[in-house]
Amino acid sequence: MSMTQILPIVVALIILEMHLGLTEDPDQINLCLRGRDGRDGRDGKEGAIGPKGEKGDRGESVQGPPGKAGPYVKGEKGEPGSPGTPMYEKRITELETELQKLKDNYSVHEKRFTFTVWSTSGSTVFGSRKDSATFEEGLKICSEAGGQIATPKSQSENDAIIEIVKATNVAYIGINDRETEGTFVDLNNQPLKFTKWKTGEPNNSANSEDCTILLPDGVWNDVPCQRKYIIICQF
Repeated sequence: MSMTQILPIVVALIILEMHLGLTEDPDQINLCLRGRDGRDGRDGKEGAIGPKGEKGDRGESVQGPPGKAGPYVKGEKGEPGSPGTPMYEKRITELETELQKLKDNYSVHEKRFTFTVWSTSGSTVFGSRKDSATFEEGLKICSEAGGQIATPKSQSENDAIIEIVKATNVAYIGINDRETEGTFVDLNNQPLKFTKWKTGEPNNSANSEDCTILLPDGVWNDVPCQRKYIIICQF
């Protein structure tokens, strides 16, 4: 007899026992009623694509391991450079330059030591060694001493130069019209802001008076630049 034929008989017997109170175990009933496991069903169709999710947080930046070194390529040899200057030679050059500046400064001040007559006006200092020279020679004398021919720009400076003139004699001042006849300027070729001309001067007598002297009474007079007068320098 097959299982299919036996099963209904077993179930009927169990029901009868329950009815007569001979069994109360439901598991026994379930065991009898439960048949063999069935076959798995076929997979269902895929559902519709759901909505797009929100954008996630940005991931951390992670540096990967260094890549493999490239091939070594030896470049061409360059042209030889010019030989450098050793440090000690450079320092010697610097010291020689500094020494020369000191010599130049000493030379300038050494020439001032020969000046014997001095006067001042504010921060301007006037001095003379009582040399008589042409105007051009006077420019050189004062330049070598680090100054220039005295050029009064105020009554106070004019008075200070007079003090030296009284102790020496008539002296050149830097006023001249060598560049443009009739237009007197200072040694920087600037127009005059202060003048002290003697009455009737400048008159350019004989068309040859392009330089100026300071007289003991404090007035100015134009004279030929080739004449020799006392040189007074200002510093």
